[in-house]
Amino acid sequence: MKQNIGKHIWQRRLSTLLTALLTLVWLAACSTTPTTTTAAPTTTAAPTTTAAPTTTAAPTTTQAPETQAQPAKPEVDRAGNAVQIPAEVKTIASLGPTYTQILDDLNSHDRLVAVSLDVNDLPAPADIPRIDMMNIDLEQLLALKPDVIIASDMSFMGGDTDPMQPLKDAGICVLYLPTPTDFDGIREDVRFIAAAVDRVKEGEELLEVFDERLERITELGQTLKSKPRVLFEIASAPYIYSTGAGSYLDQMITTIGAENVLADETSWVPVTEEAAVALNPDVIFTNVTYEPDPVGDILKREGWEQVTAVKKKQVAFIDNNATSLANTHIIEGMLAMGEVIAPEVFGPLAAEFGLDLP
Repeated sequence: MKQNIGKHIWQRRLSTLLTALLTLVWLAACSTTPTTTTAAPTTTAAPTTTAAPTTTAAPTTTQAPETQAQPAKPEVDRAGNAVQIPAEVKTIASLGPTYTQILDDLNSHDRLVAVSLDVNDLPAPADIPRIDMMNIDLEQLLALKPDVIIASDMSFMGGDTDPMQPLKDAGICVLYLPTPTDFDGIREDVRFIAAAVDRVKEGEELLEVFDERLERITELGQTLKSKPRVLFEIASAPYIYSTGAGSYLDQMITTIGAENVLADETSWVPVTEEAAVALNPDVIFTNVTYEPDPVGDILKREGWEQVTAVKKKQVAFIDNNATSLANTHIIEGMLAMGEVIAPEVFGPLAAEFGLDLP
């Protein structure tokens, strides 16, 4: 969903100084008297000096035609690599749905020439190539010749060799971004991409709305009298995967006033079924999309009957894009979680923000 707001940006003015010319007019006259000897001519009095014209005051500074100076392009990508971003970016390959969604929010949708395979339910041109970011087709990208490629550093897959070095050698600018661990990282990613593709103004507008909504959610989260204990599954049993502290998903959970049952763990973690049952969460969220009924699967798991979330049927699916893509749309993910844990508190927010939750 687009987030459109208006905001003034500074303008430069150029001054033009008009100089007044002073003109000095001198009048002279001579007369003679006929006589035997030529009398010395009567000296004609010098005319009264003509006053110089009143100096014209410099006109009010004229506003120069409106121009928008573009800030300097980043010289280092988010992964710390030195980069030379073209002065004008006309074509972009986005090798990650997170970046595709950010580019759409920045009104750069029409510059996309390739996107990643995993662009699900996101605005992306249907007639452009889909690239597997984990098995990159270098020849295809080279043929497209994008001005910029934006990719996750996951493409390295732990290797020491840059898989897109041949593209760099061919003069294509490749920008790597690690997955943010918190909201500040999301802000920096948006600012970086906005600066790279000449959308600084739109980036700041996007973040202004994000911060206003985040502040409102935070305030409401702090009003909850009790903190429901949450388990968030990003992979289903028998190979449950979730998150501990030090991730933006954990920050989403705590911002709405809940408690992550895996807060003692760090980052993204595997969880055994035995451990999950022992944690006894009050609420279970899942964003799994590779199963037809992830909520029903949780509710009917053998041995989970006494888990509070299962007994009370406090199990809910939360949109995958709104929780797995680290960009400003996590607001929608927090609202959806909030409506489950405290519908009377968070229910009205979607209408207040003008959002249709996925």
